[in-house]
Amino acid sequence: MTVTDLRIAHTRRPWWMNLLLGFCLFMAVVYLPFDMFWKPVATDQEVWFGFLLERWAAKLTEPIHWAIYAAGAYGF
Repeated sequence: MTVTDLRIAHTRRPWWMNLLLGFCLFMAVVYLPFDMFWKPVATDQEVWFGFLLERWAAKLTEPIHWAIYAAGAYGF
């Protein structure tokens, strides 16, 4: 895929879809690896359907969030 192909794909999608793609990429590539591997367990928090998980419960569910964001980035 060339840069021209990426530009054409970028202009075909609505602005909000490109925004969601950027968010999913940021979360999957930058934030979640930091959250999983460098953030201390004592300060870790994850929210699932309105329930706040802390410490090890949060750390153990982070791979699921990572998979969701990676699937979103791949889908866009």
